[in-house]
Amino acid sequence: MHLGFALPGVLTPERSPRQVESGAALETFKVNTLGPLMLMKWFADRFLPRKGTELLLPSPSSSSASSSSPPAQLSLPPHATWTTLSARLSSIADNTLGGWYSYRASKAGVNQLTKTLDLHLAKRQRHAMALAYHPGTVRTDFTREFWTHVPEEQLFGVDYAVERLVDVVVAQARLESHRGKCWDWKGEEVPP
Repeated sequence: MHLGFALPGVLTPERSPRQVESGAALETFKVNTLGPLMLMKWFADRFLPRKGTELLLPSPSSSSASSSSPPAQLSLPPHATWTTLSARLSSIADNTLGGWYSYRASKAGVNQLTKTLDLHLAKRQRHAMALAYHPGTVRTDFTREFWTHVPEEQLFGVDYAVERLVDVVVAQARLESHRGKCWDWKGEEVPP
């Protein structure tokens, strides 16, 4: 595996503590935080390359294209990269509005899991790192009720969102100092 993505997300927009319902909050944590953790459990040691294992990259001069080869214009980082979907709302430093209690907390948990997995990978596996990613507001059913509150230039189509995801992850994964952090669709770090 060279690039791996865990992209779960559910949201119940609680605007005050009285709106938090334990069942909905538990489901938010199960999908947003526990789901990626269970994927990390199985992928980290079984599919991400171990120390001393050579990571074979496709040759850019290779004339025969296979369905498993990346597009010619995609220049992969020199190691495997695990990316988990987070959100700008996960940032404690950037929280100026409040609300959305279980979603914010579940995505902050994703950032902690990402950092912890990255430390594990750094200690045990030379050719792998972990990142978290905030895609911005993507025009899907997940965000439908919020479209009217988002400026049109910040409401992204799915194709654009996927393009940004790959571009940002590949760019950020090239630098050791970017390991274990959360990055947004602009390539800017989301503060913890």
